[in-house]
Formats: sequence, structure tokens, C-alpha cells
Amino acid sequence: RALEQLPALNALSQQVQAGEAEVQAIRANWLPELHLVGRYIQARPNQYFFDQQDQFRGTWEAGLALRWSLWDGGQRLHETGRSRARVRRAEAQLADMQEQATISVVRRYLELERAVEAMSVAGQSAGSAEEAFNSIRLQFEEGAALSWQVLDAEQAFRQAQARQADATADYEIARAALLLATGQIW
Repeated sequence: RALEQLPALNALSQQVQAGEAEVQAIRANWLPELHLVGRYIQARPNQYFFDQQDQFRGTWEAGLALRWSLWDGGQRLHETGRSRARVRRAEAQLADMQEQATISVVRRYLELERAVEAMSVAGQSAGSAEEAFNSIRLQFEEGAALSWQVLDAEQAFRQAQARQADATADYEIARAALLLATGQIW
């Protein structure tokens, strides 16, 4: 999907197509040109009639013209080679950019998977820390726990919430990076 939607890849693909069209146009110069010429003449007097009369007469003219450049000092050969080299360079750039795009998408996808796993672990950790905090708080209210234990449990719970928020932010960043790599957002 990324290979179809990235503007840079589309531009390089069109550059390759334009180069191939240029090569075909240059190769067409190796062939002869044949021109068909025709016209209708209405004249008074008409020079194509032997008897000169003082009246308008119409005649048709038709002809063929052949033009073929047999020797150009190697210019066509040089232009063809140069155009083919441009096409090969654009094709290499396109292949390189496609490979880079593929690697980028895979890398971003793996980062997204890691972020999903980290978010899941952080959520479980926050849930466990909340349960521990609530348990210690109930024990404190019943007189079975000390205040420093409640404060430690609350600090652990807040840190777990912060890690969960960080994991959620990392997930959103990885998701946006994947959308960018696939060309869905620019």
C-alpha cells in the first residue's frame, strides 16, 4: 500500500515512464519519415491546363516526400545511450526508494507492535499497583498498616499510571509513524 501511495515513489515511477517514452521517441528518429502532401488549386488561369482559358478551373495535387537521415555523426546513438542511462538511473533510484519504503514500513510496524505490548504490560502493572494501593489503604483504615506503607503504595500506583500514559503516548507516536510510512498521512 505504501508503494502505491507515497508521492515520491509515484514521481520516480512517472520519471521512469517518461524516460522510456523519450528513448522510444529517440529510437523513432532512426526510421525514415514519409510525408503525404496534397492540395486543391482553383485558379484563373490554371497553369496545369494546356489551353490557357480565361476561366476558373480546379485541379488536385498530390505527392510523397521521404526524408531519412543516414548519417548524423553518431548524435542519435549518443542521445539514445544517454536517455537509456537516465532511465536506468531512475529505475535504480525507484528500486532503492521502494526498498527503503518497505524497510521503513516494517520497522514502523514492529515499533507499533512493541508499543502495543508495552501498553498492555503498563496497563496490567497499573492495575496491580492500584489493587495494592487500595489494599494497603484499607489496611491503614483498619489500623493494620502504617502511613509510610500507604504513601509507598500510592507512589508506586502513580508511577505505574505515568508509565501507562507514556506507553499510550508511544503507541500513538508509533501509529502515526506507521501511517506516515504507508503514505496515508503526509
